[in-house]
Amino acid sequence: MRDKIADINPEAIVLDGFDEAIIGISECGRVIYNIDKMIKTLQSDHNMLPDEAVEYLDFNVLCAHFGDYSPIYLIDL
Repeated sequence: MRDKIADINPEAIVLDGFDEAIIGISECGRVIYNIDKMIKTLQSDHNMLPDEAVEYLDFNVLCAHFGDYSPIYLIDL
């Protein structure tokens, strides 16, 4: 997956530990993550409760700006 992303946009920001949550790449070269899958990753890989995982993402990931190719985060409706 990372190789495909690098082929499309070598400057795209790819978050460590969340490869399973990648659902695509936007037309402008930004990686798209599914937030529900990110939460599940934190729960399984780091033994976090759902509320802990949401708080971690809110504080450490979702509000961070990584530059022009910051990731996009999708919320399932």
